[in-house]
Amino acid sequence: MTKVAIIGGGPSGVMAAISVKRFHPEYEVVIFEKYFPLKTLLPTGGGRCNLGFYETDMKSLIKNYPRGEKFLYSIFSQFSTEDTIEFFKSIGVKTYTQDDGRIFPVSDSSKEVAQALTLQLKKLKVTVKHSIIKEIKPQGEKFIINNTEFDKVIIAAGGRYNSPSSGFELAKSLCHKIIDPNPALSSLEIKEKYLSSVSGVSLKNVTARISFEDKKLNLTDDLLFTHKGISGPLAYKISSIYANGKFSKSNPVIVELDFSNGAEINLQQMLNDNSKKFILNITDKFMPKALAKVLLEQINLPFEKRCCDINKTEREQIKVILTAAKLTVTAALKDGEIVTAGGVDLNEINPKTLESKIMPNLYFCGEVLNIDGFCGGFNLQNCWSTGFIAGKNV
Repeated sequence: MTKVAIIGGGPSGVMAAISVKRFHPEYEVVIFEKYFPLKTLLPTGGGRCNLGFYETDMKSLIKNYPRGEKFLYSIFSQFSTEDTIEFFKSIGVKTYTQDDGRIFPVSDSSKEVAQALTLQLKKLKVTVKHSIIKEIKPQGEKFIINNTEFDKVIIAAGGRYNSPSSGFELAKSLCHKIIDPNPALSSLEIKEKYLSSVSGVSLKNVTARISFEDKKLNLTDDLLFTHKGISGPLAYKISSIYANGKFSKSNPVIVELDFSNGAEINLQQMLNDNSKKFILNITDKFMPKALAKVLLEQINLPFEKRCCDINKTEREQIKVILTAAKLTVTAALKDGEIVTAGGVDLNEINPKTLESKIMPNLYFCGEVLNIDGFCGGFNLQNCWSTGFIAGKNV
């Protein structure tokens, strides 16, 4: 009997196990998991489980992955977001798609999704062993794990880089190159400490302009101000773009925030049309009053100054506040970390099968690969797709 070991019981590992048994029901499959399967799935999507992002155009979908773009063409052509919906339907999880493209279970419950997947493991007679794997010993074309011989191994464990049981360290011990892992989808620390006074203020559809590798990028999403800086989907996108670099006080990243939601602002016309109103009553059309007050304070402009009294210099300063407010990002905050950028070098993996090019019968899927996406279901989609392919091909 062919024996398959799966290291890691997260979304990709569980998907890989189900895929193995669906395509090769005669195989014996063992998941090695430190805690319990799908523990990391429960908090996703704020507990609602953002299963994926509905996008049928491959190029549009892949743009949401800062790392792994070319590699993912092969992955998503084999298992798409539509396949994700069909898979969950097949195990009794009905889904719906929000207006913004995010896919959720009808129950809005990560727990229900975890229960449905766990039930599949039981039905397919997948064995789960609560064990920390610190070593995989190659023996010819087979592997020894905890004194047991396995014909195939799928590494589906992410984890912290310096932990001997992390997927990164296990891959490294099996002669694979690791792209240095860094936190992505993180909250960000900023130099402008005066903005801590608006902690908790959130905004919809804010655009951030950044420069990255000689390119000018515009990123749009929701934003949340915190005691230390910024958080929310927009901050997560920025942290993902720069994940393989290092934020620091000596090497900060300058971000320009545009609160206009893409609209052209004729500020002079607005001032003329509202000449008797206070300036605060104009700026708060673009942002909450609390934030407008703080930003106006920085240019020493009284809130009660009437629009008819605004001079040219002040008008230009107000325009900057509305469309190009500068933030200085100095650090990615570890307490906001959701996913890891970096991992097994994709050049060493066959994108059609996810088998190692270096070691036969060794496969990888999920976060251990150097693939990561923005917030919005993209990282779980990577788990479902790579788990499916690795399991199918063992």
